[in-house]
Amino acid sequence: MTEATTVDVIVVGGGPAGIQAAIECANRDASVVLVERFALGGELINIDAMTGVPGQAGIAGAEYAAILSDALFQTPVRMELEDVTEIARAGTGWKVGTRGSAFNGNALIVCSGARPENLPARGEAGIDPFRGNGISTCAPCDAPLYRAKTVAVAGGGDTGVEAALALTAAGARVVLFERSSQLTAQGPLLRTLASVAGVEVRCNTAVIDVGGEGSVSEVLVQTIDGTHTAAVGGVVLAVGLRPNSDLLKGVVDLDQRGAVLVNASLAASEANLYAAGDVRSGSSFRCVGALGDGTVAGAAALVAIS
Repeated sequence: MTEATTVDVIVVGGGPAGIQAAIECANRDASVVLVERFALGGELINIDAMTGVPGQAGIAGAEYAAILSDALFQTPVRMELEDVTEIARAGTGWKVGTRGSAFNGNALIVCSGARPENLPARGEAGIDPFRGNGISTCAPCDAPLYRAKTVAVAGGGDTGVEAALALTAAGARVVLFERSSQLTAQGPLLRTLASVAGVEVRCNTAVIDVGGEGSVSEVLVQTIDGTHTAAVGGVVLAVGLRPNSDLLKGVVDLDQRGAVLVNASLAASEANLYAAGDVRSGSSFRCVGALGDGTVAGAAALVAIS
C-alpha cells in the first residue's frame, strides 16, 4: 500500500479555480499538492477566444491557460497528473487517493469542474455509440471534421455560441438550437455571431435525441408545435453542465444537479472541505468567477486549519 504524503492543503482539479486556490494557499506559506487528471487549464483549452476576463479578451483559452500555469509554476505547489480515485475522511482532514499515490491534507479544496450534459432522451450510455461518430462536446477540437457539413449545436449559451463560431470558421453550416425564447450567451459573443454567415438560429427549440445508422444523420427536436426531425451531419452538445462530483456522493451534501452545496466561504457540509468553480452550487460558470472562487476557498481553508 502506498504511504500517504501529508500536506496542509490538497487541491483537486487544475482549472482556473484550482490553480488560483493552490496559488493562494502557497502564497500564504502552506504546503500544497494539486491533483489534475489531464492538463492544467481545464475547459479553457477548448475556448477559441476569451471573453469576460479583464485584460485578456480575445486571446485563445489555451494561451490564457498557459499564463495561469506559469503563475502556478512560480510557486512551490506540487503537481500530480493522475486520476483521483478516492476522497475520504482522515481524522479532521482528508485523504485523496489516486492510482499511484495518496495524500493526506488538513484541508481539501475540490475544483473538479463540470462536464457537458447529455441529451434528455438518452443519458450517458445512450450517446456512447455516436461519440466520435457525429456527436461532439468540444467544437474547437472537432470543427475541422465538419467542414462543408450541416451541424446542429444544442444550446444557445456561451458554449453553444462559441461552438457555432468555431464550426463556421472551419467551413461548416450551423443550425443553433436554443430551448428558450432567445440566446443566453454574453453580448460580445452574440455580436460576433451576428456578424458571421452560415448560422441559422432556432429558438424555442430543444434537441432531445439523435438518430442514424452508425453515425449521426438527424436530430429530433421539440418545439411548441411538437417534435420534428432535421437532417444533419453532426451534433455539438452545449445544453448545460453536470458537476464532476461523483466521488463526493455520500461524503458531503449535494444539490439536485450534483453540485456541492457551499456557504459564503465555499465551505461544504463537512469541516475542512471546500468547493470552488463549476463543481459548486451557485457557480457563475465564468472563468473570472472561478478565479474568485479559488481565492475565497484558499483563504477560507487556511483560516480554518490555522
